[in-house]
Amino acid sequence: MLNIDPRFRLVHIHPEYHPSRTYNDIAIVELQQAVSYTEFVYPICLHANITDPIGLAYVTGWGLTNSLTKTRSSVLLSTKLDIVPLQKCREAFVGYDLRGIREGIQETQICAHDSQLMKDSCKGDSGGPLFLALDLTIKYYSLIGIVSAGEDCGSSTPGIYTRVASYMDYIESIVWPNGFK
Repeated sequence: MLNIDPRFRLVHIHPEYHPSRTYNDIAIVELQQAVSYTEFVYPICLHANITDPIGLAYVTGWGLTNSLTKTRSSVLLSTKLDIVPLQKCREAFVGYDLRGIREGIQETQICAHDSQLMKDSCKGDSGGPLFLALDLTIKYYSLIGIVSAGEDCGSSTPGIYTRVASYMDYIESIVWPNGFK
């Protein structure tokens, strides 16, 4: 646990996380104040199914919009991504010397990419959500991943995300330390 931002009461970094690796890349942030829900701010469900979801997911962030000029977005952006099956993701990274995945893509990670190679999460989006839109009319979403790493933005290699379902015990131990009520 450590304090980073004055808006945060506490930040719980996973005990097995190491900054030079992408494994266990998850933290729980406790806010100083309660969140006020609005048309644009509402809760998201945690996806507890460990298997790869099928179909489209969405990622949002304020990260780089141009890797060459290092331009960042001033507004929250969102794009649709295809979930990449774990084995295909592992194959995509064979031969790459990407920081932090020396042991390969793990079951605790999930991968996604844009088949058009146009849109992606990028530097500055780390920690952001990868989610399924289960019902847009009632804003029913399920958080499946957390932006973690990638080879290059919008490239043929998928982005790597922390698989939320793999960390349900960790999340619940912080959110409900005395058990779910």
